[in-house]
Amino acid sequence: MLEKVIEVFRSLDVQGEISETSSLLDLGFNSLMIMELVILLEEKLSFHFKDEDITGDNFQTVGSILSILEKYVGIGV
Repeated sequence: MLEKVIEVFRSLDVQGEISETSSLLDLGFNSLMIMELVILLEEKLSFHFKDEDITGDNFQTVGSILSILEKYVGIGV
């Protein structure tokens, strides 16, 4: 799953080291980029986030994104 998420980050031209502990702020994300990330994740993984799951806590780090993705697409994706 991490590899698929990193692919999405790279499609947004995110540079540098991306790991589960990477902060979106440290990677240069702003609110618009986070919304682009949400859309790309939904398209790549074929699901839709519920509005209540699009929160700062769920999109603080790559690891927090992976945690919320498990709710939607399972661990083995």
